[in-house]
Amino acid sequence: MMKNLFNFKKSPMTRAVYNSEYARFVSRQSLEHVYSTLNACRRGLNEHDVESRRRKFGENIVVHEERTNPVKLFVSAFINPFIGVLTALILISFVLDVVLADSCEQDWASIIIISTMVVFSAILRFVQELKAGRSSDALLRMVKNTCYVERANTRAERFLWRNLCRVTSCC
Repeated sequence: MMKNLFNFKKSPMTRAVYNSEYARFVSRQSLEHVYSTLNACRRGLNEHDVESRRRKFGENIVVHEERTNPVKLFVSAFINPFIGVLTALILISFVLDVVLADSCEQDWASIIIISTMVVFSAILRFVQELKAGRSSDALLRMVKNTCYVERANTRAERFLWRNLCRVTSCC
């Protein structure tokens, strides 16, 4: 028996994770075998089957990632290799120019310059990530996921994704 094309996690909003390896496997099977496994037919599902599958598996809603908290985004801006190298340089400069130097020969200039580079780099990355997230959200609001579906005893119609039944989840 074939497994599902999607792996479902039970939650208030059912989520599906696409399984590309299994999709390749299914693509090599005969249509009759796929229809029998999914308990479907070439004419599509009737309304009763659609409603029972919706009750069992939930609405067909595309789930998008949640927006990252701006504080977490700002902290993550400091976590990258460039910042790591600059931080190592700050530590080396601190040891060589401050700790090991005589009190009258201490030099804070390189530490201040590199620290400024770290802060500006992180702020630039944070602002770019924030703008990219807002642009992505705006694009997602403009997109409507639709497809054509043929159900038993009806002609092909255009539906929003959430109005479809997950035919792959009946196994």
